[in-house]
Amino acid sequence: MTEPISEPITPPVIGSATLSEAETEAEIEKSDPVANIEAAIKRFREKLIASISAEKQNKMTIDEVENEIALAKEKIAGRSMPPKFSAAQEIEKLRREGQGAEADRLEAEIIEVIEAYCSELEKIRDNWISREASKLTFGHMIRAKNERFEKMFSKKDKESEVEYQDRISKLTEEKIEEFNIKDKVDALRDEFKRLKADGIKADSQEFEDWYRGLFDKGLLLAAKESVKKELFKFDRDFTLEFKMELLREEMISAGFREFNADNVKHGDEIFNAKTREFWNKLYTHGMIDKDPSTGDFNLRPYSDLDGKTCIGLFRLAGIDAKAEFVKSGSFQEGHLNADTGGGLGLSVEDDWRTARWEHHVKERTQATSAGEQVYDTLVELGLLEKSAAMDKYIQFLNEIDNCTFPIDKAGLAKSWRTLRGLQQFLRFDDNRQRKHILKFFENGGDPDRPLTKEYLKSIGMINGSDESELKKNFNTFMEEMRLVYTKYKKDDKGVKKAERVDRLKEMRLKTENSLTELEKLESEGFIIDSEYGRLGIDIDHRVPLSYDAFRATGCDSMLRWNPSSNSFSISTNREFKPDFLEQGFVVRGVLWIKLKSDPEPLRLKLSDILNKMAPGLNPIGELKKVLDAENAQPSEPVHFDELKAYGEKIASIYKEAQVIYDEFAQWKAEILATLPEIAVPDARLSMDDITEKLREYFDETVSGEALAKDEADIVALLNESVSEAKAEIEEETENIKKAAGFVDGIMQEFKGSGLSRDEFTKQLDQKCRDAYKYDRDLADLDYFYIQDIIDNLPSDIDAFLEKEPASAYETELKLYEQINEIIKETGGKLSEFNQWLKSEVEKLSELPDKLRNVALLKSKKLSNYIKDYDRIILMSNSKGLFPVKSKDRIIQEFEYNIESAQEEFEHFLIALNNAVDIIRELKGKNIPAANLEEEANKLALERYKQGIPEEDVIDDIKKLIPVAAACAEDLEPILSAGNIEPTSEKQNFTAREQMEKEGNDCIADAEAWLADLKKKLEANGMYDDNEKKVYLKLASVHVSDLRVVVSDSLKELDEAKEKGA
Repeated sequence: MTEPISEPITPPVIGSATLSEAETEAEIEKSDPVANIEAAIKRFREKLIASISAEKQNKMTIDEVENEIALAKEKIAGRSMPPKFSAAQEIEKLRREGQGAEADRLEAEIIEVIEAYCSELEKIRDNWISREASKLTFGHMIRAKNERFEKMFSKKDKESEVEYQDRISKLTEEKIEEFNIKDKVDALRDEFKRLKADGIKADSQEFEDWYRGLFDKGLLLAAKESVKKELFKFDRDFTLEFKMELLREEMISAGFREFNADNVKHGDEIFNAKTREFWNKLYTHGMIDKDPSTGDFNLRPYSDLDGKTCIGLFRLAGIDAKAEFVKSGSFQEGHLNADTGGGLGLSVEDDWRTARWEHHVKERTQATSAGEQVYDTLVELGLLEKSAAMDKYIQFLNEIDNCTFPIDKAGLAKSWRTLRGLQQFLRFDDNRQRKHILKFFENGGDPDRPLTKEYLKSIGMINGSDESELKKNFNTFMEEMRLVYTKYKKDDKGVKKAERVDRLKEMRLKTENSLTELEKLESEGFIIDSEYGRLGIDIDHRVPLSYDAFRATGCDSMLRWNPSSNSFSISTNREFKPDFLEQGFVVRGVLWIKLKSDPEPLRLKLSDILNKMAPGLNPIGELKKVLDAENAQPSEPVHFDELKAYGEKIASIYKEAQVIYDEFAQWKAEILATLPEIAVPDARLSMDDITEKLREYFDETVSGEALAKDEADIVALLNESVSEAKAEIEEETENIKKAAGFVDGIMQEFKGSGLSRDEFTKQLDQKCRDAYKYDRDLADLDYFYIQDIIDNLPSDIDAFLEKEPASAYETELKLYEQINEIIKETGGKLSEFNQWLKSEVEKLSELPDKLRNVALLKSKKLSNYIKDYDRIILMSNSKGLFPVKSKDRIIQEFEYNIESAQEEFEHFLIALNNAVDIIRELKGKNIPAANLEEEANKLALERYKQGIPEEDVIDDIKKLIPVAAACAEDLEPILSAGNIEPTSEKQNFTAREQMEKEGNDCIADAEAWLADLKKKLEANGMYDDNEKKVYLKLASVHVSDLRVVVSDSLKELDEAKEKGA
């Protein structure tokens, strides 16, 4: 941070000879008037230059400098002479004597002298403003006042600032001539924030006047070049001078005593330490994903590169702020927010506790990002040092976030291996990865060059002498950048399995698919000419790399049309008109979007948008078919004969597919038979995963294309997919076999060791890791293959470890002892969870019975879900359906399920409270009971759009509104009977009927799940009939128990009613 001055601020002064006083003091020789005038001009120039020399800058104030600049510009604009220039009359005399050209030349020479003088004055003025503005820091305020102080902005001032920001954002360079800067300063002078301070007495007004005057001069400076750019920069700096507002409440409560530093440097150190302490949470936007099983849109706890950069910058500055996520377009009050949507630059809200860094405005602006705003702020506050590597990274970020980097088809084709192409996977918020990224830019890395081993070595990112060492270092770099890694996920049976994630492979596939689809789109008529340049149309996300791919092939704009997700977006390098479309909103003038999370139905049609972008369009090919279908009348119902033909076709396809599946299953069994015993479990899991993907792909193909393609073509497609799956399995199997041989060699050291399974796997993993580092034969094998072998060792490994083979009785006894330990520990945790549920339900004692019973049923459902999950996991392990997990792993999974259930019930309570509040509010407005439910749903939707409630519980609120509406009379006892209309037939139900309905719905869902499970097991060739029966029996127990739960709950309710409870 710039060291602040400690003495009173004194504006600069310059010499006394000014433009209005300078004169030549020369006698004009009549014999040669032109020569004498030229001599006078020379002396005039010398006097003006001397007046602003370094040794004579001691007699003119900064205000007089401004006046002198204004006078000079007036003379330049009017082509008029200085008032005391003694040769002016002689020039006029030349003109009268017919020497007009000579007079014009001499006048032009004088104007050049004035222009040069004006330019020098502006430099003096600009340098002074820049120098003095940088000294006004928090440390200087502490030094100047030495007492606690408080700055206040009135609501009116704040609103004026917002209006001003809006006016500035709309101001373009083309409008500079219309921008009367003096009038603007006068009009805005009283609208801006003012400094109010305790402890400053006689000099407080002087200090305030000086500060406001400085701001005015900043506006005048802005008019010199780019109004929009300079005003934006100065407004940002102005806001930074009030950075202390974020700590206002804590500082007031502390009495500011700890901020009374001994000196300016110490004051800045205290301020920065307190900033790091209080800035403990940063909110940025999460990502919206659609749940394929429910169709719901959910907020995911991760962000794009801009959001991750904001989080990473805070951590880089030593601020341990926890990252939280909100929906795009909203923000969290009372906290720091970055890249959440709306606004430009840094702003402090009226509550003094909310700060926002944004770059999402309606109008087109300079290419910036929220990351750049945060970076500039942290540097300005002295919390982060500016660096060349960070500057380059911010430029890289701005180009990505604004789609301003150049790209062509050749660049796109290789982008999958470049840092820019992989940007969506970069984790600037991860300490280790951030270090790699900054080192990359520090070493001069090119984000558009492929990340080969040789390239990374050439820029100093990895070391290595021989090829095997270089490969290992390259693999380590790729893992630390999370470009290749292993993740674990549960399969349908709840077993965790390893899955290798290769980002390079993923991006290569996306790139190749994008290029292929773009060629198809062009041939199908989806790339057209429009008023927004070359326009590419992508329906339902056919082009994975989106706008960048379209730009690479020469498109200026892209329309992504996703009616299935109730959304669309249009990107362009032009600029949208404000009233472009009736749905969606504009961002930075170049993106028009309707979000997936927007609950409003999509009213626009594709043809509506194209009529706006390309009036008079004559569509061809597939685009014409799409538009014709969109505007066509509803088709006639499909007749029974057509349905029958369609069903027969599907049946025939699946009959042939089953033959292919059977052959594929036999082939997999033969492959498994060739593997060593310890490789079989991992290989089977890998095969299952590949087979599942194959089935999903084929099912999607049949359901989507069966009517359009010939049966033979679809079967050929399946054969092709099976061939690809076999190739993938063979590749995976070779790696698994190699890893198994390596593990088996090290395992022999533990034979008969008597170790427990847990201790054995821990020691085995460590020994494998140590040996792996020095085994050059494994240079091309990722360690996760070895890890998967260790994690999925066969269930009879205990016999290998026993000093003497254990009897069947001892093995079973040991297993049941472990199960009893788990039951004991999970039982305690389940009891705690049930107690918590009971206490939460008891808190609802003031609510009517109907609402309490809904909460009670919800709590019982969650409790029994946890209990049933525990039972199935234990029984599955005891029956040997899959490898016995360690005690710790089973308990860890159980705890995770309890946390999820607790969070679900908390969300339910939020929804319940909102439903009750909504009904109370509407009853207070005397809404008739018949209309209550309809109006309540409208009000819930309104709250949802405004970000209330905070949690995504709108669906639960809608489910609870009918129950709350039925209890409206009990919720609003102060209303007279005359205000309450008779309840509608829909609302007229009892608590028991409600509970029974909910219970039966749960049973129906469980039975549907059981039926689906049975189909999947029958289609899966990896289990024998005996295993299928056991697993179906376990699942049936779960459904039967659910029936008992519902029945018992209804009995409890009936008994309570009989007792008058």
